[in-house]
Amino acid sequence: MARLAQFSLIACSLTVVCAVAVAVAVWLTRRDNLAHASDLEAEQTTIREAQEYTIHDFFDPAAAQFRNVRMIENGNVCGEVNGKNRFGGYVGFRPFVYWADREIRAEIAMNNLEALNPDKTDEALARLSERENRGLEMCRAF
Repeated sequence: MARLAQFSLIACSLTVVCAVAVAVAVWLTRRDNLAHASDLEAEQTTIREAQEYTIHDFFDPAAAQFRNVRMIENGNVCGEVNGKNRFGGYVGFRPFVYWADREIRAEIAMNNLEALNPDKTDEALARLSERENRGLEMCRAF
């Protein structure tokens, strides 16, 4: 009878250890899934922000179409966008790059303004072209 009690104690201990191991495994899996869901939510938020920023000055922002949109390194976003012209026709998909760094976006905006100044047009367009080419190369790499 003592052996049976000893066996029962060992079996019960093993059951408790297994239950704890399963509970820990479930907890770790849920934690990883929540972290992954949080990462996906943050990525989707960044992509929405990029799309809104990209179409801000479009003639008809509500008609914009996006495709191949993806997040690349450092929170930058790239893809293709199509918009309508003033005649109501789509102009065709064009690549876009959204720079997550606000300073870079400010620099691009400043270069756009300088491009309107006849004395600085060539310099500003060269800087814009260089930044756009670098962005497009980054997109091709991913």
